[in-house]
Amino acid sequence: MDFELAYIAERDTDFALMREINLSSEVQQLFLEKVNEKGSLLKVLHSLVEEEQAGKLGESDVVLVFERPNETRFAIFVEDKIAASPQPEQRERYELRAVKFVEKMKLDRHYVVLFAPQEYLNREPSRKYDLRISHESVADLCIDELDKQVFIDSCKAKQSAKKRIDLQITGFWNETIDYIGEHHKDLLFKSKKVDRGPNSKWLEFGTSIKSIKIIYKNDQNVVDLTFNRMAGKRSDVIAVFEEMHVDLGDRYFFDTSASLALRKDLHRDLQIDFRKTFESQKGKMESIIDEVYKMAEMIKKIGNSKCCAYFDIGNS
Repeated sequence: MDFELAYIAERDTDFALMREINLSSEVQQLFLEKVNEKGSLLKVLHSLVEEEQAGKLGESDVVLVFERPNETRFAIFVEDKIAASPQPEQRERYELRAVKFVEKMKLDRHYVVLFAPQEYLNREPSRKYDLRISHESVADLCIDELDKQVFIDSCKAKQSAKKRIDLQITGFWNETIDYIGEHHKDLLFKSKKVDRGPNSKWLEFGTSIKSIKIIYKNDQNVVDLTFNRMAGKRSDVIAVFEEMHVDLGDRYFFDTSASLALRKDLHRDLQIDFRKTFESQKGKMESIIDEVYKMAEMIKKIGNSKCCAYFDIGNS
């Protein structure tokens, strides 16, 4: 059945998540892998407030309580967003509410996850929410078709809300596309010339293994080698790199949304300004592209080995 929804509010995505967490073991597993835990779902709470200081501490959108096989318990606090910007000290208030809830429920650990459309996660660089899951990743796993449509529409709503064109950023992108197409044809860079908004500052490259991407993230000034749907499997991925004698250098693994990334922090002098001319920053771009090549070679080495089968994602 097709569903047509007039509009989507955060309360809609709250309830859709609560239903799918109850219905879908895959959605549960997505959240458990994100926090690197195992357990069975005991309780789901909505709009949790600390009654003694409700006005000061605000509310937690969704709280998931799990019990581990050894009968200890932990909670995942979910901050659900569609379009609203984070409020001042919102993440800090989550921590204050969590301390009281953990004591009341006799839990031994808690986590806070930002749950939002991927475009929102890309635009919100704050490292306060280091655990992130996208609406898109849950939509792919939904059992109920109405819940699936809720998450599909929540992502469309955010995308339509951001339709602002930045001519300087669009110009920089177009020059970048031309330059890479002329001088680095061997890179898997498939971006097209389209109008860009003020938040279009990530350059994404493919690799020799399907679903493993290399992304330059201007807002964080890093290059990430991203392993799709590999969150919580850091030690296994490291073992593959070690088996193939791939030297990580000063790169380090970092969990992101439902994925795992091998991250390279760039020197601050290499950070691109998308509102300046490409020509004035060609040297910076070459340094970034050099790092992209290095990461692509790492994956090529793994892709040419039996270890490629571990990722279960095949060659592109």
